[in-house]
Amino acid sequence: MIFINDTGGHDFRETYLYVANELEILNLGHLHIMDNLAFGFHEQGEPMALSEFRPIYKGIIIGNCGYTKEAAEKIQPKEVPI
Repeated sequence: MIFINDTGGHDFRETYLYVANELEILNLGHLHIMDNLAFGFHEQGEPMALSEFRPIYKGIIIGNCGYTKEAAEKIQPKEVPI
């Protein structure tokens, strides 16, 4: 089970990757992922990175919370569909 802020489950990584895979099947417009480190992390494993979601979710991923412009540009180059 996944919780918010300083609580969480030991299986958070598997849960979020499973959910991302299920959402990929739905062909959504985008997947919005918030960096919860700004709110407090449960420390029941290493924090996840946006790069863990890319092999699973092929659509648009929006990473949010706590990024500077420079930090965000290092995560993934801009890819704007035309």
